[in-house]
Amino acid sequence: MSAKTAKRIHINRAEIKQIKRWQHKTKRRISRLESNKFAVVVFDEAIFIDDPARGVKYWSKKGESIVLPYKGRHGKVVVAYGSIATDQQTVL
Repeated sequence: MSAKTAKRIHINRAEIKQIKRWQHKTKRRISRLESNKFAVVVFDEAIFIDDPARGVKYWSKKGESIVLPYKGRHGKVVVAYGSIATDQQTVL
């Protein structure tokens, strides 16, 4: 047994298989649009969360990690917005 800090994974996280399928479909759509002379503009937001780890140690067998599901209670949140275009001529 060894002491470890638990790895936190959000309870609404998608499975790897679902993520890869979405990425594949999105890449196909983007390449189709670019081949038809469309400029692809991606607009997104990023959320920066001040959520300090509690530093609680848990015990488990050596080589095994501990996963604790959480719902996302946070202290301070900062939201940033941005966009990027696939061509040089598109200006927002």
